Amino acid sequence: MLAKLADLSADVAFGGAILASSATGRSAPTVRDVIVATAEQLRRSGYSTVVIVSHSVGSFVALGLARALPDRVKGVILINGGL
Repeated sequence: MLAKLADLSADVAFGGAILASSATGRSAPTVRDVIVATAEQLRRSGYSTVVIVSHSVGSFVALGLARALPDRVKGVILINGGL
């Protein structure tokens, strides 16, 4: 089981959020921005279904993905999500 998880580790990605920076002039992404970016990564991943594990504010992203892609997100695990 651990070997299988290690093989999958390359496929684990955070939703492509862009950090806010005065140097780049970028503003912080909204939760919706991260949901949209992560949904696109999920579509490109080739996985037909997923279980999302999230922590803290990522719980809002996980729940948003579950609502946006109910046919693909088969479960959500929220860790310290404060919800």
